Amino acid sequence: MQQRDKSYFLDRVGREMDHDLKAPELTAPEALAAACRILAAEGDESGLAGQVTARGERAGTWWTLPLGCGFIVRGTFACWARRCG
Repeated sequence: MQQRDKSYFLDRVGREMDHDLKAPELTAPEALAAACRILAAEGDESGLAGQVTARGERAGTWWTLPLGCGFIVRGTFACWARRCG
């Protein structure tokens, strides 16, 4: 039996995962909603502002859950812009 190098298995697993586990194309708010659904399923009911955050589509912006909003409230994500100066 031929013994294979570890890199063979890492490459093979990477190819198989890319083929079998295609990630859906999600917008930042959709990805955040999915993350909040996972947290809610694990028993978390709400989070602090900034606990779940993603970069926005434009440079210097980000999407986040505002302070005091629960994970199950639809449409609660806000897009923020960084202001310097």
